[in-house]
Formats: sequence, C-alpha cells, structure tokens
Amino acid sequence: ARKGVLNAENLAALGPDRLASLLMELAGGDTTVRKRLVLAVAETSGPGGVIKAVDRRLSALATARGHIEWEKARAFAAELDGLRRSIAESLTPRDPAAAADRLERLLGLGPRLIERVDDSDGRIGAVLERAVADLGAAWTQISSRDPDTLAEKVLGLVVADQYGVYDEMIAAATPALGEVGLLALGDLARKAFSEKPPPAKARSFNWRRTRLQQVLAEVADARGDVDGFIAVQTAENGGPVNTRAIAGRLLDANRPDEALSWLDKETARPGLRVMTYADLEARSSPPERPAGLDWERETLRIRALEMLGRRDEAQDSRWRLFEHTLHPDLLRSYLKVLPDFEDDAALDRAFALASTHASALMGLSFLIRWPNLRLAAELVSRRADALDGRDYEILNPAAEALGERHPLAATLLHRRLIDSVLERAASKSYPYAARNLAACAALADVVDWSAAASPSHDQYVADLRARHGRKSGFWSIVS
Repeated sequence: ARKGVLNAENLAALGPDRLASLLMELAGGDTTVRKRLVLAVAETSGPGGVIKAVDRRLSALATARGHIEWEKARAFAAELDGLRRSIAESLTPRDPAAAADRLERLLGLGPRLIERVDDSDGRIGAVLERAVADLGAAWTQISSRDPDTLAEKVLGLVVADQYGVYDEMIAAATPALGEVGLLALGDLARKAFSEKPPPAKARSFNWRRTRLQQVLAEVADARGDVDGFIAVQTAENGGPVNTRAIAGRLLDANRPDEALSWLDKETARPGLRVMTYADLEARSSPPERPAGLDWERETLRIRALEMLGRRDEAQDSRWRLFEHTLHPDLLRSYLKVLPDFEDDAALDRAFALASTHASALMGLSFLIRWPNLRLAAELVSRRADALDGRDYEILNPAAEALGERHPLAATLLHRRLIDSVLERAASKSYPYAARNLAACAALADVVDWSAAASPSHDQYVADLRARHGRKSGFWSIVS
C-alpha cells in the first residue's frame, strides 16, 4: 500500500498497541466511537457478551426521551447502525433466535427513534430498513421457528410502522414464514381488517385498515395468488382500486384478456378515475414529462394487446403514446414491429413531430436522446425563446452534445441557462452560470458569426454586463 494513505493495510501496520491507544483516545472524546468499541470488545467474549452489551444499549434507547438535534443525527444513526451490525454479523451466526429477538426489539423502537431525531435525510429510516432484512435472515436460520408465532410478530411490526420503513418486512420474512406462515399472516390480517373501529378512534383505525390491506396484498403476491390480490383490491371498505397493479399481475399470469378488461374500465368502483388521451388533449399545455399513471396504463395495455395478437391496435397505441411523450423507447418499439421499408417513413414522421411539438423542450430532449443532432440544432435555432433556462437537466446535456458539431446551437442553449440564472438573481447558481459563460467563450472561435442571426460572444457579454452589471457575485466568479 502507498505510504501515508489512510487505509486498512496501513493502519494494520501500526500494530495493535498503537491502534489500541489511538482508539482509546478517540473514544474519550466521541461517545459514538466509545459505544461501538464496547460492542466490538463484547463480540470477543462469545454470544453471552454480545447479548449483554446489546441489551444494555437497547434498554438505554427504550428509556431515552430527549430530542436529538439535526447536527447530531448522523452520529446517532452511525451508533444505531453499529448496534444493528453487532446483532446481525456477530450474534446471528452464533444464536439466531437471540439475534432475532434483539432485532425485533430494535425495530419495535423504530417509530420512537424516528420521532426523536430530525431525520430529514432518512438516515435512521435506512438503518431500520437494513434491520428488517437482517431480521428476515435471522428468522430463516431458526430451525425451530413456529410459523403462526412468526406471523403474529410480522403483523405487529408492520401495523405499528407509521413511517413506511418496514415496507419490505413481508418480503424479508417470506422465506421463514413459508406457505403455512403466509396463510396464517393473511388470516390474522383479514380478522383485524374486519374489526369495527371505536367511534373515538375511527381516523387512526382507517389508517390501520389501509396498512392491513397492504399486508393482504403483499401476502397474495408472496403466494403468487393473483385472484387473492384482486380480492384485496376490490374488498368492501378498502382503498382505491389499483387497476394497473391488477393488470400487471394478470399479464404476468398470462391472462391478457382479463388484464385488458381491467385497463379499459373507466370506473371499477366509486371514486376510481382512469386518465385517458382525451384528458391529456384537454390540457391547456402538454406535460413536460410523461405522466406516470398514463404511461403505466398504456404500456400495460400495449403489452396485453400484443399477447392477444392484436398488433395493429398495439401499434396505434404505441404511436399515440409517443405523440404525447416523445419517449425514444416507444418509437423503437413501434419501428421494430413495422414491415420492411416502412420504418424510414415512420422515422421521418417522428422527427417532424418532435421538431414541431407544442413543447420545444420535449422535442429537443427526444432529438438529443435519439440522437438526431442536426434536427436538434435546427430546433434550438428556431425555438430558443421557447426553451426555459430553468430546465438545466435537459438543456445542459443538450448543449454539451451539440458543442462539437453545432457550436452555435450549443451557445444559444448556454445563453438560455445563463440568462435564466441572472434574471432570477439565483445567486446559488452563479457558479453554474459562470461555467456556461466560459463554455460560450470556448465555442466563440468556431462559430461563424457573420452568418448567425445572434449577437457575437463579445456583444452578448457586453449586453450581459449592461443588464446585470450589479450582480457582483456573478462577475467576481467570471473574472
């Protein structure tokens, strides 16, 4: 290993005495390090030592009430993860039943832990999600596990989760539950779902019923029971019917006719709304991104039509969805099915559609991703004013893609990005605007300004200073 670099090999070369001294020094000023070292030392004394050390930490967490400020949240999450790792990596191989019990206790504290911490970054939730996977692995290693008892534990943890961090609990527990345990879990959830709420707790009970419905759906999925999943979705007093989820499972089960029937229903129950192309066309302006639900519904519908051998209808659906989304993968799928010699004409039609699309941004995005850089450059030259400089996630990569072969179009995109930042006085984005101005300068020598309808680079910079000369934060970066 290269000398002077901080890595495991160089640290090992320090020797045990020097490392121990350094760790004791660190532990004296950092409680997180000290707690982790206590657990590490306990791991050398066998499962009994680990259990004793882990139980002390779990008891301390159970009784603690103080709020943990955001600047200490990272260290607290690291401490929790160290506790989780000690259980999963040291205790599970030696005593999986004891490990499972401690992981259950840790997860049982999950809601309280999240409420004590400003967890806007999701660090605590991420630790608990890893603990869910660890718990599933520990349960699987217990040879004497009782599926009925395990089903009760799973349901209790899932229903108590108000923050969505145990969403993978049933999937993690499925190998340990087996068919018997899954059936028991479904029976417990159905019984709880059928209970009537006390009037004073109706609101919280409704949330609990939603969770129970999710449990029933996941059990059906785990058992490969499509009809069971549909029964959950359409249950009385259940939540909104997810027709797309039903259709997807029916297609996976090779039941395309039933899937298509579900997708084509406008209302499967009161309150269900399925968006159609008419809804999209009625919008005052087209969406800048594909609408998630519409995309999902139509791609499922296309898949069902293909499975039923109705290829002409599938092609019509592909093209209509492409018209609204300009998604390259849809066009590729459309062209792939066409007879020989028809694909060139269809491709020309697609390029014409993108070039004149109501959303210049969507048109540019498609032409860059396909790619057709010549048409993309022409679109920029004709419709630069219609491109919003705030859409840097599309305009910036487009400018880079066009830079070598179409420097004028690339320059226009860089200018749109610069103007947007300065016009909004978005000071945090001044470094990005400065980089775009530098990119304009780098392209200036290869642009034929005599044939361009736009001002030269020097003229643009002079105009920029006239309009935004007082934005010293920007100009200090540029100069």
